[in-house]
Amino acid sequence: MSLSTKLRFVFTCWVASGGFFSTPISSTGVQAGRFPDERKLMELAANGDILNRLQIKLKPISNVFSKSVAGDNNGASLNSNSSSKSPNEQNHNGDNEDLLLQNQAQRILDEIADSCHSFRRLFRPAGKFEQDHRQAGLHYWFVYECGQNSAGSDADGVVSQQVGEGQETVAALSKLNIMVNEMGDPNNFGIDIATAEYRVQETVIKESLQDVFPSSSSGGGTSKNERSRHLKGSDSRSHRQELAIPGERAVPNDPWLRLQSHYDAINLREAWKIMTNENAWSRCKDVVVQVLDTGWDTAHADSGLNRWTNPGEDCSIFGSGNGADDDDNGYIDDCHGYNHADNSGTNLLGRGNHGSHCTGTIAANTDNRIGVAGIAGGRRKHRGVSIMTSVGFGSSGTSGFAEAIAYAADMGAHISSNSWGWPSIGLYDPATLDAIDYADARDVLVVFAAGNKGANAEYYPAFYSKVIAVAATDNDGFAASFTNFGRDWVDIAAPGVQILSTGFSKYRSYKTSDEYIFLDGTSMACPHVSGVLALGKCLNPSATAPELKNCLFDTATDIGDPDLGSGLVNPPGFLNCVLDLMASTATPTFSPTDQECFCSGDCHQGRPGETGCRSCSFCEAAVCSADFFCCIYEWDDLCAYLAYEFCPCTCDFYGCAYENNMRGQRVRSMRHLH
Repeated sequence: MSLSTKLRFVFTCWVASGGFFSTPISSTGVQAGRFPDERKLMELAANGDILNRLQIKLKPISNVFSKSVAGDNNGASLNSNSSSKSPNEQNHNGDNEDLLLQNQAQRILDEIADSCHSFRRLFRPAGKFEQDHRQAGLHYWFVYECGQNSAGSDADGVVSQQVGEGQETVAALSKLNIMVNEMGDPNNFGIDIATAEYRVQETVIKESLQDVFPSSSSGGGTSKNERSRHLKGSDSRSHRQELAIPGERAVPNDPWLRLQSHYDAINLREAWKIMTNENAWSRCKDVVVQVLDTGWDTAHADSGLNRWTNPGEDCSIFGSGNGADDDDNGYIDDCHGYNHADNSGTNLLGRGNHGSHCTGTIAANTDNRIGVAGIAGGRRKHRGVSIMTSVGFGSSGTSGFAEAIAYAADMGAHISSNSWGWPSIGLYDPATLDAIDYADARDVLVVFAAGNKGANAEYYPAFYSKVIAVAATDNDGFAASFTNFGRDWVDIAAPGVQILSTGFSKYRSYKTSDEYIFLDGTSMACPHVSGVLALGKCLNPSATAPELKNCLFDTATDIGDPDLGSGLVNPPGFLNCVLDLMASTATPTFSPTDQECFCSGDCHQGRPGETGCRSCSFCEAAVCSADFFCCIYEWDDLCAYLAYEFCPCTCDFYGCAYENNMRGQRVRSMRHLH
């Protein structure tokens, strides 16, 4: 569907069913603070959908004292010469504004101290990105901790909620609503929005989890059902293609690819052929995809190679940081992402294998003779897209989704993949929608699972107009029985039934079958679309988010169901559309034959190395001379990727082998083996 047909406003929550957000007008004609309906809040609290946290967005300082300007001398003195200026242009600098906001937040806490005990900024001070946050108004958001920390974990590590959680949050909201809307805000709190923080859930059908097969790529049989699924799929030999680049293959050698029939349902192999012919795999490592979920088990044998690394953070101590915020972004040790739920840069595995499964669909180590393939997991000597791991489902609780999306936008993510949502119709956190607005304004493609209620209803965040909402189909292109749907808000569909991907590593599970699992859900459809979008960004790095969206929607396969948006995602059609975008800006190619290349730090930073260096990606991937010496910038990662024990290494047509070779060695008579 076109973007214009999916228009929704931020504060439409519950309008159709009675008005979840009330927007009363005070006697002075000034709009008072916006609060949820108390009766509905009580219902949500009884269902366990409200956490012990309260979110409040304060008004800009110039608006807080607008009533005082008319008759209160103290208020007028705070706002002299500021009524016509924006918050960033007022007569107080950022520090003074922060002090005033903190004072307001403290006065609110004093009012609700019987229910809530502390507060902090919802979006933490962002260092070098703070000015961007202020311009977007993110610094007006505060979160209050209410009640007692009653979250606990059951035997499976799932955070449970005790009876009564959220009641204190409701009590605090009720008191503030009376003060602001019924009494006319006599304390001048300056509340713009006050809302509970709602429980978020993964969009996966948990009952469909299956034990699959022994994880070893050699030996072991498959069950009758597994064999029948394999026989129904296509033999990989039938997909051999004559490629423009000699020595390269379109189909990776991962042994369980034959069981990933969901890829065949969208003709992914043809898209991989396009990527190979266009030599696009070499650019994938520069494409950053955030996965906001339960985290990623990079100890898994089929995971970890495609991990994003923060270039500004000192990650020299076992890759986990030095206890400092080296890049001044507000986060300590965010070497490979951040655990926003547990407030940690080093523990990027929250609870459960949901995030690892979603990440594996996008970027499992691919073409490594192990396990499964990821859509954008790389090819041979080329890494796949870089995964920025963000954790919202932590080991101690569930939170931080809004902040995580803003983090992705600040740190250069091109795509944010989100397989989660709020469980009730019309329910959402306005702060999260503000974060989505922030990311959208920075050309980030935000992708969300549509949800598993089997309904055409307003399930956020997927229902929000600025995200790509993904419904689920089976491998025959029919709507999955559980998928949400709606021609007015669902954008596209992707396979979400019997999706095979990575689970826990053998080091975190007693059952080897947990290393690879089948799952159902729009949670599984979402990363299919994120992975395909990532391929498009690899193919054409200059393509903008709107251009990629239009190609995605315009090329979707019509499956005769308008309630599934534009149709089924079509990777080869999408990539051909992306190729058309870059046709007018095509650059000449260079032959590396008989040239020299030195893979130095300069080359890694984006500047060519010595004479004849074709490009940085050409150097770093792995270029072999006639005597099979390698020029590899990150040879240790490459060797680990190809499952060889020794490094440094040399390469040949078949992979990596130990050789007593120096890193960064100059080579001659180079051959292009992509």
